[in-house]
Amino acid sequence: MQWGAWGEAGMAAVMSDMMKQGIAMSHMPFFSNQEGFAGMYAGLSTGVPSICVEKFNPPLLMGKKAQAESVADSYDRNFTCEYCPTPPPKGKLVKAKDMYDVYRSYCVLAGLTGDRIRRSGLVWQAYSE
Repeated sequence: MQWGAWGEAGMAAVMSDMMKQGIAMSHMPFFSNQEGFAGMYAGLSTGVPSICVEKFNPPLLMGKKAQAESVADSYDRNFTCEYCPTPPPKGKLVKAKDMYDVYRSYCVLAGLTGDRIRRSGLVWQAYSE
């Protein structure tokens, strides 16, 4: 199980107000204990062996993910590509770091998104069927 930032416990409990405000205004703000436990229970009810509970600020997330300039940024964007569309590569030549973006764009154009692509995955087959 992976977690985003808890806002009422852990490190947040000892952070300065300025740090808390910065995270609260980010693309991935804190979630409350109630939201965290609701996400945990929803995830556990699926039977999938790996889940992630996070909270997002969509306008900021879209802007941040569209500016993937490094390989690490592109890799990070893959975690949110199902609900934060991958923009097409810039320019006529595709760089090596953009190859997965091309693949994701192909999946969208071919209709291989969401439930269709997840049902073809090994985790889905092993734990959900």
